[in-house]
Parts: sequence; structure tokens; C-alpha cells
Amino acid sequence: MKAVVLCPGPSLLSTWPEDGADVVIAVNRAASVAGCDWLVAYDGSALRTHYQQARVGCLSLGTGAAWLRHLKRHPEVLADAEIEMPVEAHTFSINGALCLAAHLGATEIDIHGDDKIGTAYFDGERSNSTSGGRWAREKVAQAIVEAWLAQRGVTVRRIVSPVYVSYATPEYREEMYAMYASLLASGVPKGYIMMQVEKSTGSWARNCGMKARIIRRAMNSYDGAAVVWLDADARVMSRPSLFNRLDCDFACRKLRGSEVLSGTLYFAPTDAATRLIDAWIREIERTPEEWD
Repeated sequence: MKAVVLCPGPSLLSTWPEDGADVVIAVNRAASVAGCDWLVAYDGSALRTHYQQARVGCLSLGTGAAWLRHLKRHPEVLADAEIEMPVEAHTFSINGALCLAAHLGATEIDIHGDDKIGTAYFDGERSNSTSGGRWAREKVAQAIVEAWLAQRGVTVRRIVSPVYVSYATPEYREEMYAMYASLLASGVPKGYIMMQVEKSTGSWARNCGMKARIIRRAMNSYDGAAVVWLDADARVMSRPSLFNRLDCDFACRKLRGSEVLSGTLYFAPTDAATRLIDAWIREIERTPEEWD
């Protein structure tokens, strides 16, 4: 059985919806994206605001279970004490959602919108509960919960938008800005776009050689995220969902099966991809006047 957990992070709309889920569990305001089967909420205000969007039931990690049962709105209402979960799962709604998925029989769980960066939600609203190292604490607790689930044969995958990267010399900046606009129009959140304007080196080949260094810089800045390079004159015509699910270290397009086209490149957050980009940079440094 496969479950999907929807979190309200900024990348949610760039990766969801997906096909093949047996049960959809929403965390807090993520329930407003589309109808979900279950709502999980720790905050009582989130429970009261979004409970009607759950088709099957609600899990309250706070004190809302009794209130929901009194309403008699859902076939099923659970309190956190009624399902098996480690202590760490009681502190954050996402962990309760993961344990609920296992309770319902899921052996595979995909998480969307679990960004743990900044204060923005997917809908542009801002959270007032991300201070004091909130994301660091949530990461630690979630790692414990995921290890607990793994011991029970449950696999968990975070489906997060890659970082889309490009650069241009000043004379091409308008092209890059148009590409940036096309990324936003396709649903990629601003926080996952890295565009840079760099002074020309005076050589077309050396300018092209900057590509590898910009990609490496993005890999350093967005630890744990895949990086997609797009040439400045690219245009994104629809949601680039392919990159959300690539199961490889590196991907590119080839011309006639042999020539690598470097206008669109994918680097996974893996050691193999890091070694590849570092080898590319070394080769550029060795032959700086050869085209990338």
C-alpha cells in the first residue's frame, strides 16, 4: 500500500499531484490543495479550519479528537495515543502523518512539500512558528521516526523540487529573466530558483565553462537538493515534473545518441554526481578554451 503525505511547504504545488496513491494524508493547511483522505494537525486552529476537507478522518496530535467526535463529521477520528508511534512523533504534525500512514497499512510513503526552509507556505502565506531552530529540531525528530518506520518495513521518500540554476553575462540577462518568469509560471517556487549575472570573461568558451562552477556552487548552497541547469535562453512550457522523480546521478539529452547537449542537465544530490561535476571542472581548468 502506498501513502502520500502532503506538507504545506513552498514546493508542494511543483511536485503534487501524482498518480498511484492509495491514501492521501494532509498536514495542516496542505489539506486545502485538494481533497485528502486524512487530515493530521497538532494545532487546534488548523484542525478547526481544515477538518471538513478530509474525506475519511482526522488524527489530532493535540486535544481536538473529542471535539471532532462530538461533531460526528468523519467516519474515523483518532487521537495520537490511539496509534503506535515513537515519542518524537508527538511533537510535529508531519511525524504523526507518517505514523498514521503506517497505522493504515502503508509500506511506501511519499512526502511532498516537506521543504523545511524559510517561513513561506505553498500558498504564499507566512508561518509564525519557524523560529528558534524549528526546522533543525523537526529534522532530528523526523529522522528518528523514519528510522522507526524502516525497522517496520516502511520506506519513506521526500519528493522535493530540484533547484533550477542558470547564469548569464550582462548582454544575455534579459533572456535569463524571461526563463526565470517561465519557471515561476510553471509552478516552481522562487526559493528553488538560482539565477546569476556574471561579468564576461572575454571568451565564449570560458563563459560557457562557468556553467560547471555555477552548478557546483548551487550544489553547495542547496545541500540535499537535486540541481537542474538550464541555459539562459531556455523556456519552461509546463510543470517540469520529470526531474522530481529521476532515479539516477546525472541526466542529459544526447544528440544522435552520442553528443551531450548541455543546455539542460540534472545532477542528483549524490556522491557520484558530486564527483562528476568536480571532474568536469578539472577538465575545464585543464582546457579552458575548449567548449563545455
